[in-house]
Amino acid sequence: MAELVAVIREKGWVVDEDASLFTSLLELPLPLCCLVELSHPLLAIWDVDPLVVDCGTSTYYERCKLAFHNLRRYRARVAAAYNRGRLPVNVSVNDKVMCRTFPLSSAVDRTSAKLTPKWSGPWKITSFLTHVSVILELVEDQRQSRWAHMSTVCLLRRRWEFYKLPTCKTDYSEAVQPPTTKGQDMVVTKVMMQYMKELEQKPFDPEEFVERLAWRTIEGSRDGTGQFDPVLLHETFVQAINLPNINCHAQYEQ
Repeated sequence: MAELVAVIREKGWVVDEDASLFTSLLELPLPLCCLVELSHPLLAIWDVDPLVVDCGTSTYYERCKLAFHNLRRYRARVAAAYNRGRLPVNVSVNDKVMCRTFPLSSAVDRTSAKLTPKWSGPWKITSFLTHVSVILELVEDQRQSRWAHMSTVCLLRRRWEFYKLPTCKTDYSEAVQPPTTKGQDMVVTKVMMQYMKELEQKPFDPEEFVERLAWRTIEGSRDGTGQFDPVLLHETFVQAINLPNINCHAQYEQ
């Protein structure tokens, strides 16, 4: 440090400021306040010895390396604790997902929260921030990006892949019966009544019924009469197959 100060005095880096210009402009330069030049060599010296305890390292490079190593290690510990007790992550990089939105009623544009879509997208996962948070990129416009938590992300699949149910020989007696709203029950009932009229000419096909019910619900969401929720819609399909009005096992065996 003493050698550096001697070199600074010898080279003449400390320049006396001419205060006449600043006095005429009624301004005070920063070097006069700090008593040192902005590009002074002393400002490039980082003295971290008083701030760092004895960690067994000798050089500044080793201390920085140890600091970054501990930072990555503690970030991993925080991410692991943050993901504790939650469902496992079933998505990976480059997967297409739908992101849940939280609509709010606005009295300015007269838009109701019930008519606002609950899902936005499709989005593509570009990277993981933590075990439960991801960076999303809009598929239609890659300039738009955002981050989201795993609890607000739903994996997007093709229509015939997402809504594909097992064959009729599968036992649906142990399936979970989720509570549905009155509007969803009306949709299922209308599709069931229309499809039962055609059962006299052909056997019951659960996949065709599922596709009809899916398109009926999607069209209702576009008209503003309903909202498209993929998870709840899949549970509604399972409940529709379990209705006692159709004996799909007998239809399949015939």
